[in-house]
Amino acid sequence: MTRRPGVEERLRAALDARADLITPQSLPPGAPPAARRWGTRHVRRTVLAVTGAVLATLALCLLLLPRRDTTEDDSGPGSGPAR
Repeated sequence: MTRRPGVEERLRAALDARADLITPQSLPPGAPPAARRWGTRHVRRTVLAVTGAVLATLALCLLLLPRRDTTEDDSGPGSGPAR
């Protein structure tokens, strides 16, 4: 009784045969490294993030800082009861 090769064995043999086809001469030269450039999306995303952070900080300051009353208060010095 002969045993037929299983899926794993056939797959391994096919991959080995394919790997044997690759030689150093068949590989293209590597591309030189390129400097990373900022695209329009990246700039727009950064500007929106900074704007959002500034607006959130401004809203937080307006909500949490105590407000000064700008109306004149009659209880100041020199405005005591008239005699």
